This record gives sequence, C-alpha cells and structure tokens, in this order.
Amino acid sequence: MSRQVRSCIVRGLMIAGLLTPFLLLLLAAGCRKLADPAATPLPLAMTNAVDPEQFVGNDACVECHKAEFNLHHGSRHEMTLRRADPASLGLMTPKAGPIPGTPYAVTQGGDGLHFTRSEPSALSGAIQYALGSGKTVITFIGDIGADRLTEFKLSYRPHEHAWCVTPGQEQDTDSNLGVVNELGRAPKCILCHAVKVKKDAAEPERGFLGVGCESCHGSGRAHIAAMKSAGATDIKMERPTTWSASRIDAMCARCHRGTDDLALGALETNSTARFQPYGLEMSPCFKKSGGRLSCVTCHNPHTDVSADQRAYEKACLSCHSPATTKHDKVCPVNPKDKCIGCHMPKVPVFAAANIPVSMADHLIWAYRKPKN
Repeated sequence: MSRQVRSCIVRGLMIAGLLTPFLLLLLAAGCRKLADPAATPLPLAMTNAVDPEQFVGNDACVECHKAEFNLHHGSRHEMTLRRADPASLGLMTPKAGPIPGTPYAVTQGGDGLHFTRSEPSALSGAIQYALGSGKTVITFIGDIGADRLTEFKLSYRPHEHAWCVTPGQEQDTDSNLGVVNELGRAPKCILCHAVKVKKDAAEPERGFLGVGCESCHGSGRAHIAAMKSAGATDIKMERPTTWSASRIDAMCARCHRGTDDLALGALETNSTARFQPYGLEMSPCFKKSGGRLSCVTCHNPHTDVSADQRAYEKACLSCHSPATTKHDKVCPVNPKDKCIGCHMPKVPVFAAANIPVSMADHLIWAYRKPKN
C-alpha cells in the first residue's frame, strides 16, 4: 500500500469519524483535538500529581498479587529505565571510543560514562540513565535538573553494537550534545519510564525505576492500609477492569500517545504503528465496538507483548466470525485466521533514524495491495 494511499486513509478516518468542519479549521491552525468526553479523567493518584510518599514500590504488592508481580518482574516495562553504568547495563554497555562517522564519542572515567563531542568545539555530558529495555534501542539521558534533562543525539542498538540518530532528532542540525527538554517535559519524560521522580529534580527516585505497579494502578500506601483494616469497604484504589475502553486507552496513551497528543500537521503516515492508542482510536473496529475494544483486549498489561498471533486472531474473531452475533460482517477473504497480516501489517516506524524496526499497524483497516 502506497504512502499516499495510507495518508489519505488516515486523514479520511480522522475527518469522517472525529471532526466537524469547525474543528477542521482549528486543527489546521495547530490546535489539538478536543478530548473524548467518554474518556473519564484518570484519578489523581494515577497522574503522578499526588504526594510522593504515597508510593510504596512493587515489592509491597507481591504479598497479595503474586501472579501479576511475577509476570511483570523482569518485563520490558520494568526494565525501561536503568542507571547508565556497566553494572546496570551489563552486556548492553556501549564500548568506549569514537562513534564512527560522527563527531561524537563515549568515554569512560571514574565517575562513569560520558557522551562527548569533539567538533566544532569540545563538549561533554555525563550519561546518567538509559531509557528503553534494550529490545531495540537505548536512548541515553543526562544533565538532569529540577526541570531539565538532555536527550543525547545518538542512541545505541545493543544487539548490533551500533549507533543511530535518536528518534525525533533526525532533523536537528545543531551541533550540541542533543535535545534539552525543559518547560515541564523533563519530568513527563521520566514518568513514562519510572514510577516517581525526586522532590527537587526530574531525576527518578531510587527504587522506583521502570514502569511499576503504581504507574498504572496509582499510589498504593492507602490501598495497603485499607486492606489491612478490618471491615474496610473502600479499597482506596481504582479498578481498571470496570473502566470503559476509552479510559483504559487514555491511561496507556499517557506514554504511548493517543489522538489528543498528536497535532494533525505533525503526523507521519506510520504514526499509527508507533503510537498504538492513536492508531486504535482511528480504527473502525474501535469506533464500532460499543466501548469494548481497548489495548487490553489484545495485550496482557502485566507482561511483554505476546508473539502468539493466534491469541490476537482470537480477539478479532470474537466479533468478526460467523459464530458470533456481535458484528454483522466477517472477512470475505478468510473468516477463520490470518487476520493480523492483512489488517494490521507490519510497517517501519523509525526509517528516518535508520533503525530497522517494524511494528504492527494499529490502524485496523482493510489494506489492499495496489494493482500493477
């Protein structure tokens, strides 16, 4: 399917399903889409705007939620933030030395790793943390202050022992060490990779690195106290299993991005693969699901994304099957299996950064190959 055709589909869906002519004028001027009124705001404890002392850490949950704890422990979510030192990174530690074809290098001293630039003038910054589990790429950050952090220009692909431009910096032509995040972006960046930050800095709090139980369920101290109190009727914690699909997706979109996080003019045609909640929200399946289809329809939030295609097909066939009455249409090509390859094909998501990664397109659609 050509980029032009896909681009038309994305725009068409947004226009047909979400926008009035008035909103089109607003979006053309750069305004963001209005929030879905069905997406009830998240609780305060799940926005990280609560007293940091109310967070207790994953280990406090294992006594009552051992199965979920074991699934999550060691998962890519849990490992998405680490100290950037050899002890923490292990085999994923980049080799010290010049980075070929660039003015940058990694140096190692007594205080750890540094990202340096040799020309047009020398600069150096301490590498403090590594963002990403290492499945594909690791982005290094440093220079962390109260509302500031530097996202270094190059990211590391540990399995290939290679470097690439950090996604989002492909068009950045300055000669600094990388992009400096300020104006509230620094703590928001960290809180997609950690449970909480320090009181006086955007730096993650020790013991709360990685996406933890409380990243999605909210702070746990009051909940634990309630569970230990005889006769308690209020568990002091939200129950996501009772939420609407829109509200569940809104929680995932805090980090994985939804329609409210992306400006129309800035969208690339493959954003529906990289930003999965956004792609899902654009899908006819989501819009016609009656509030049932969400991220957790297909994904277990406590563990890594499954590679079992049959599990995803089962979710598709729960609606699109001759055996169900939930939907009046079934696939005319193959109503039994192989749904994903046709309706959620893998597409490259970091082509501009030279990262050879493809992800399933979450704009669920009837893709067709163009005729020759």
